[in-house]
Amino acid sequence: MHLALIILYETSMRRGEVIRLKKNHVSLKEPSLVCIPDVEHKNKKPKVVMLTPLAANAIELLMKRESDDGRVFQFGPKTDKGKGAYILRLFKQAATEVLSRPFLTIHQLRKENASQQRMRGIDDDIRQRQTGHMDKEVMDQVYTLLSPEFRAQFYRESFLGVDKVVNL
Repeated sequence: MHLALIILYETSMRRGEVIRLKKNHVSLKEPSLVCIPDVEHKNKKPKVVMLTPLAANAIELLMKRESDDGRVFQFGPKTDKGKGAYILRLFKQAATEVLSRPFLTIHQLRKENASQQRMRGIDDDIRQRQTGHMDKEVMDQVYTLLSPEFRAQFYRESFLGVDKVVNL
């Protein structure tokens, strides 16, 4: 399950996208990427996710496993029900026990990853495709935590929770 957490952090993918990720959507050739077809994406548009070397290595390990239905992760061939909650529960446990950040959320990882992409100079159009957001305004307001004030707030919330944080 730690490989799912690596993929969540490194790619900015939604947890449902990770759960339903199919082997035939993954290309480990350079550049390594995931192509989610429009019929399987939330916005009904194709989504291209560039893979970092760490994410590509994690997926490569998973691709070697046998699969009943062509998925990267094998939770069960008949249903996904409860799998998102299962990943969330494991994520919360790891965030608390390993990072001592009990209020860290998967969505905060998506924000952090998109912000890091911008800091590395990745074009906004690519960042938008990576996260699957169609609205550039959402990317600018929610998925860009560049200012020191935003970053401080982000980290305080992951340690203390949104309800306990006092805005500066």
